[in-house]
Amino acid sequence: MKFPELVTSGCVRLAAAIFRKFDLDKNGLISRKELEESITKVCSVSPRTAGKRASAVINEIQANSTIKNKGGEDVEFNEFLNVVAASRTGTNAPETKKLIQNAGFHYNVSDFVSRFYRPRPQEKGYFQSYKCWPPPIAILLLSVLMLAVFIYYVELDNQCAGEKLGSTQLRCPEVFDNVWAYHYDSAYKGEWWRFLTYMVLHAGAAHITANLFLQTFVGVPLEMAHGPWRPLLLYILGVLAGSFAVSMFDEKVNLVGASAGAYALVGAHLANLCHYWHVMPFAWPRFVLFSSIFAIDVIYSAYRKYAGPDDSISYTSHIAGALLGIAMGSYVLDELPVARNTCCQLFRAYFGITVTGIVSSESGDNELYNEKYVIKA
Repeated sequence: MKFPELVTSGCVRLAAAIFRKFDLDKNGLISRKELEESITKVCSVSPRTAGKRASAVINEIQANSTIKNKGGEDVEFNEFLNVVAASRTGTNAPETKKLIQNAGFHYNVSDFVSRFYRPRPQEKGYFQSYKCWPPPIAILLLSVLMLAVFIYYVELDNQCAGEKLGSTQLRCPEVFDNVWAYHYDSAYKGEWWRFLTYMVLHAGAAHITANLFLQTFVGVPLEMAHGPWRPLLLYILGVLAGSFAVSMFDEKVNLVGASAGAYALVGAHLANLCHYWHVMPFAWPRFVLFSSIFAIDVIYSAYRKYAGPDDSISYTSHIAGALLGIAMGSYVLDELPVARNTCCQLFRAYFGITVTGIVSSESGDNELYNEKYVIKA
């Protein structure tokens, strides 16, 4: 079939209805004689003119047929369906299109035929959804806020062990005791704001540099394609997912950093790739890049936690943020007027509902630990 994308259910119904009308002896084939008689009837032309138009239609049928060297001029239904689909393009089968339109008037289905031949809206590519206005500033403003908070605690609040900006060993362990940091006993004390506000604090220059680079690198393109609110929503949900996951699975820690939100954007980008795969430019390179970033980070974070120093990076919050982005990304970023990947739609129906519906039975009855660790997300 030369035009599978044009063979819609409406195309099949129309082709079947016309084929039955033209198949006068009901043997499942349209002979040349039957075609000439049908053309004479529906087009109100002389037999001689009908013969010429039948020859033109048969030539178009043979040109668009996938059956080679068939021999004879009898037309099968699949051949007729192919040429009806091809006639929608306007240039591949013009005589067939005229015949179908005349048949529509003759059999009082002209409205359906008119809708059938109505120009199809041109499918947009993913790149066409990128917009530079309004400018993508939501993630950038969030990054500026985090940078301003970091500079404040370095320069004015002396929470970096006396180190100042420009130091090669700029580390800020005191921020883990800050009123905005997530504490392992935040829920117990009723300090619910800590589940979100920990994202604006960072434990060192390398920590904030990595997070700001990642969230800008991933978030700005998402914001250009989907506007500011959808990526920002995923970012905030990722931050909450990170602190919730730590509270359930890594209970004895304090937490700072925006990595969970940044990895929610990475996960959302992977979901976006799957969702708009066949219209996404450079789909495979993007997939390999972001999958590699996530895999390397999780492996390195797990190594730091179990084989490195005690001030490990929280791979729990990273994984939680990424899973939230993957699970919710294909829902939240599903507003573009471009074709979707069917396999991804089936995947999200299972994975998205499953992941976002997980409830830990341990979250309400965990023992409150007195020992605490400090971890940066």
